[in-house]
Amino acid sequence: YKTGRKKKHWTKAPSDIPVSIKERKKKQQENDGDGDIFVFFAAYSADSLLPKTTLVPKTFSSWSFGSPSHWVSLGSWLAKQYGNIYSLWFGPHLTVVLSGFKTVKEAMTSFPEDFSDRPEYAFLSTSGKGRGIFFSNGHTWKQQRHIGITALRKLGLGKKSIEHQIEDGAHTLMEIFRQTTGQPFDPSLPVINAVSNIVCALSFGHQFAPDDENFQKLIKALEIIVKFTGGLFHVLLVVFPRLMSYLPGPHKEVLASIEVITSFARQEIEKHKESSALHEPQDFIDYYLLQIDKSRNDTKSTYREENLALCIYDFFIAGTETTMLTLMWALLLLSNHPNIQEKVQKEIEDVCEFSQSISYQDRKKLPYTNAVIHEIQRVRYILVAGPPRQNTKDVKIRDYHIPKGTIIVPDLRSILLDPEQWETPEEFNPNHFLDKDGKFIEREEFLPFGIGQRICVGELLATIEIFIFLTNLLRAFSFQLPAGVKKLNEVPVKVQKEIEDVFGFSGRISYQDRKKLPYTNAVIHEMQRLKSVLLVGLPRQSTKDVKMRGYHIPKRTIIMPDLRSVLLDPEQWETPEEFNPNHLLDKDGKFVEREEFLSFGIGTSMIAK
Repeated sequence: YKTGRKKKHWTKAPSDIPVSIKERKKKQQENDGDGDIFVFFAAYSADSLLPKTTLVPKTFSSWSFGSPSHWVSLGSWLAKQYGNIYSLWFGPHLTVVLSGFKTVKEAMTSFPEDFSDRPEYAFLSTSGKGRGIFFSNGHTWKQQRHIGITALRKLGLGKKSIEHQIEDGAHTLMEIFRQTTGQPFDPSLPVINAVSNIVCALSFGHQFAPDDENFQKLIKALEIIVKFTGGLFHVLLVVFPRLMSYLPGPHKEVLASIEVITSFARQEIEKHKESSALHEPQDFIDYYLLQIDKSRNDTKSTYREENLALCIYDFFIAGTETTMLTLMWALLLLSNHPNIQEKVQKEIEDVCEFSQSISYQDRKKLPYTNAVIHEIQRVRYILVAGPPRQNTKDVKIRDYHIPKGTIIVPDLRSILLDPEQWETPEEFNPNHFLDKDGKFIEREEFLPFGIGQRICVGELLATIEIFIFLTNLLRAFSFQLPAGVKKLNEVPVKVQKEIEDVFGFSGRISYQDRKKLPYTNAVIHEMQRLKSVLLVGLPRQSTKDVKMRGYHIPKRTIIMPDLRSVLLDPEQWETPEEFNPNHLLDKDGKFVEREEFLSFGIGTSMIAK
């Protein structure tokens, strides 16, 4: 099916939506997918892939999910249809999807070693060549992950040394924001520049000016790679790797962009090799080169410069876009919820003096702020699914047999929006992370970075960055939507979700189906109420003298029913001038027939609906 409708889902940060900011004075001074191709071969019931075994239910043999937003709807629907463990064919690759917190936790804690490999399909093999941290397996992966974690810890991750660099980045970003003088602007470029420079500082030992030509090439390459991942051409490359190698398209641009980043890293490596300061390592390259030197006589060592370049590539991919998108969502959500923004600002002001820098340790004194940041990461998750894994041997889970070499995909969206774990999973609600006394609660269901041995190496770095950047920005500024925009409209998303949850992606929708779609039905009625086509009913004429409420209406008087006054009657509608589908819903979300709903008139001469 080819769809041309624009779908607004909450899996991508709205980088094209401007935000207005108002600088806050110190307290002591002033007390989708456009036209995505969406193809399925066929749907199947559960069957056996190996003789005499109970296999995971097979759902679709598919070769295109389109955009990540389609995966959001599809994943939710498939889990409801087939359960929390289901299989599908992703081109030639058997794939098992794990859905829901309990299922994912059980799989990743019961089989940590068995679910630790990366699959070797075209894009991963071509882009990573089995090197670095993300793309490698086995002994290579263990050594690269070890040096990554060790170097970050020695460089001060979780200590003041790294925090000072992040604080400097936050202050630079604040100066750029301050230059907008309260006018609407797109914060995405300065934010990604600031976040990327933190990765540069850790990897290379120095940062770049925002307008540096090579730095901007690096940023552009990152954007191309992230945009490509999960899109149509990414899927085609996975399904038809040999064919796609001969065809032009964005996949060629992505491979060139990967080369831009790794070439950038190799240039920095050469500069470090020319230095004689390896005995006092200052950055990740220094630590890695020192490890290469120490392991020179170890025949099993995988510490090599080609792995170092890919480790740096991993840092940029994992450590830049995720943090940037989270910060973008934070600015938008807080602009859309000014009451929550004000509570965060008040807590920061009450605890931290304006002359005092805000450290990561301060999160313990800022429970509400900490809860808000966690809730932003939960409700506007950046990773729809965890990066794919591959089981290293046959595995049996919940009576299902998963053959060796199967691709395993943990559905993180299903965890972060699991109705069994979260009181209001679809709503932005910081109380999910607060107890009745307002103290912060660590929730094991909070897994925005994944779970298991392949969890993101940069999780702590990203967490520190988000906290320091956001708290410093909120202490200096108030963020608001541009003039004329009162609130972002999430109604289309909820309507699409209800339709897809009920009908999936097949079958016709009839008028009788409105009974299964209460929210959609309420939205349609509310449109007719608020923006009624008829301001007044069609004119009528009295057939005889009439007396009504003490008034005499002579025969042949023209009668005009003012429908607008009915549909906007403040005595009948809670918020008559606002678009509010809840006017037609009860407290349980069921559709309510309202006799005050007279968009077609009333009486014997009303329009035939």
